[in-house]
Amino acid sequence: MLFGKKKLISLDIGANSIKLIELAKSRKSMSVERIAVLPTPMNAIVNGEIRDTDALATVISRIFEENKVAKKNIAIALNGSQVIVKKISIPKIDESLIAEQIKWEAEQYIPYEVNEVNLDYNVLKSSDDPGNISILVVAALREAIGKNLELATMSGYSIDVVDIGGFALFNVFNHNYDYEDSDRIVLFNIGSQLTNFVVVENKEIVFSRDIPVGGHSYTQEIEKALGIDFQEAEALKISASKGEEVPQEVISTISMAHDYFCDEINSTIEFFLNSSESSGFTSSYVTGGGLRVFGLYEKMVKNYKVKKLDPFKKMELNPKTVTAAALHKLSDISSIAVGLSVGKGI
Repeated sequence: MLFGKKKLISLDIGANSIKLIELAKSRKSMSVERIAVLPTPMNAIVNGEIRDTDALATVISRIFEENKVAKKNIAIALNGSQVIVKKISIPKIDESLIAEQIKWEAEQYIPYEVNEVNLDYNVLKSSDDPGNISILVVAALREAIGKNLELATMSGYSIDVVDIGGFALFNVFNHNYDYEDSDRIVLFNIGSQLTNFVVVENKEIVFSRDIPVGGHSYTQEIEKALGIDFQEAEALKISASKGEEVPQEVISTISMAHDYFCDEINSTIEFFLNSSESSGFTSSYVTGGGLRVFGLYEKMVKNYKVKKLDPFKKMELNPKTVTAAALHKLSDISSIAVGLSVGKGI
């Protein structure tokens, strides 16, 4: 690009909040031009799936209009059961034949009919067997893509990139952090209903899974323990996380829920280590709004030696439209949105 800046706009439609971000890319840097967050209507998104298109369209239209961001060429992400990511191994063949071979191989590894999904793949740099090639296969439900296109039409914006939440997480890490090819890194993004879990080797994704636990898992445990409704339990969870006075039973319930949360994480780590014959991780990073839960970050540090992932670490900002205080306040919930925009600029 010889002159000007390229605008990179993304929309992260989460179960708890909707994040809109606009980056500007020049030859030497990326800068944050706009960032905005609005709450997601209750139960409009469940485990990554759109359940209430009308309610979402109203909020999304508002976030674009209030922030005067162009509604063209938006990047979005799919998460949860809408997406299957599998690492497979096939005998070495000519690259021109891989796409056709993937269609046959996918039938063995995904729980859907091939005609129900869009397939994509990435040939990995290394393989455990010199006679084979390792491939990361991605299958996205066409129904989910269709629902997002319908939502875009109702909200008046156009989609030009449909990415995967875990891949966006990798993009934001890869842009902001320096590391070696030999490093094996695990990334966590703890959302309200799902936790993106990504393993990076040779500076590429080798494993990606969405674990069905997040901030709402804690709310549900409080709800059951105290016999109250979800909204009351959510309010108590938030109060505890802010250090406000709450019944001791809330604190003890959250502490017990940490163990359940980590059991789910441990199962995924164990599955990866057993399937890859890996010995462990060089480092680990965590982000996501779920980190606001009382004591969860400390638990993650203790169990997994995590550091906080800063999505704006190497980003500049436009002081006319964004403040450093706003970026700091929103950094824990912005990683996927930033990663989607970064991915457009690669």
